[in-house]
Amino acid sequence: MAAPQRPSRRRVPRQLPSRRPSVPTWEAVPPINTPAVDPKLTEPMKAESNFPFQSTEPVKVPNPAKQVPEGAASMHPVMVLHQMKPGLLYNTNQTTRDNKPFFTVTADIDGKEFSGKGTNVKKAKFFLANTAILGLYGVESTFEISA
Repeated sequence: MAAPQRPSRRRVPRQLPSRRPSVPTWEAVPPINTPAVDPKLTEPMKAESNFPFQSTEPVKVPNPAKQVPEGAASMHPVMVLHQMKPGLLYNTNQTTRDNKPFFTVTADIDGKEFSGKGTNVKKAKFFLANTAILGLYGVESTFEISA
């Protein structure tokens, strides 16, 4: 006669309640209006159209700094530029060099056109801000960008 089977002594991990907040599923997110779904978006946009992602409210821009901050030469040039000219708009163009992306960022500041070029947008904006604060405020930045 065979020996009776003993219950397994393998320990089963205890399930603890999750402490993470619940994350909504994709079904909870409303669908994006596309021309195939929303026929109103097939016609060209007009300036006065109420596009779902376009705000008609004026953008509040903080007041610019009255003078160049103390120690501006050791600060990040983009930070100095944003303190002096808040709400600045950048134009970004991407090209390809040696099968790698290359970016050019331009901005019109006080009627002068400044540009910066780099292997990513962050570096291109850094070089733009570096030339802009030198040209506008005479601040030569000693801040070095990390590799």
